[in-house]
Amino acid sequence: MNSIENISIRELLSYSYATQLKELGKHWEEFACMDPFCAILSHPGKDGGRWDIDDFFSRSESVLDSAIMKASQRDSALDFG
Repeated sequence: MNSIENISIRELLSYSYATQLKELGKHWEEFACMDPFCAILSHPGKDGGRWDIDDFFSRSESVLDSAIMKASQRDSALDFG
């Protein structure tokens, strides 16, 4: 292991970024266990398992269509998975 004197800024940022991603993944897993639909698409009054599955997929589709349209207008990419 490198001593602190031998760690470059790039290595430090890379470590920090990896640590943040790991923490973010842990939080997403916790949200998914508590309320999976709301972890994906939050909407007033739908938290706590109150999503109707058909309504969830209908609204999700319109939200995704809107995001794709906005990304294409900005010459941007949309990454999800």
